[in-house]
Amino acid sequence: MTLWDSTSDGIFQCKGEFDSGTVIVPIKIHVVQRPTFVAMMDSEKEVIEGSAVSFNCQAQGIPPPTVRWLFGNQDLSLRGDGRIMVNSGLLVIENTQPSDAGVYSCEASTEDRKEVAFTNVTLNVKFTPRIELPADEMLVTSQIGNPTRFNFTVLANPIPSVSISWKGNIFEGDDIVTVAQDQNRYLYSFEVRRGP
Repeated sequence: MTLWDSTSDGIFQCKGEFDSGTVIVPIKIHVVQRPTFVAMMDSEKEVIEGSAVSFNCQAQGIPPPTVRWLFGNQDLSLRGDGRIMVNSGLLVIENTQPSDAGVYSCEASTEDRKEVAFTNVTLNVKFTPRIELPADEMLVTSQIGNPTRFNFTVLANPIPSVSISWKGNIFEGDDIVTVAQDQNRYLYSFEVRRGP
């Protein structure tokens, strides 16, 4: 059995000998190989905000595949962000931000046969928590005897520990309700009850 590689391209002669004579038919062989990844990357990386991170995605095939990086279905080589650089299969992100967290896809493709291979890596960015208050809740007016509820959002990775203090009293745990969570955004609700 012959192992095929890119040097196996060429014209082969198929020769048949019969009682009536010899027939030779040329057969042109063109060797192809689907895109495959040379080495598998880690499926997840974690960095601290402000640091640099790189991913190296190398692929092989016949003909050699085109390699590109995607984030949110956007080709990162077209992004034009000076912090993000793509050079062949190497992706470098300088000064990482919380918005850089997510799933990055490396795509290796051969244009002529429309063959595509993907591999993904998840980037987690640890960062200092930030608290966001809705603009209309910077000043909360409360009527005596009525409970007052306000919401706030904490952006954090890892998951934050949240407490509220007022006049030496610390409210935490069941006093603060987690309303929703989306990746690194946590929406909380806190209710103040005042008597007459």
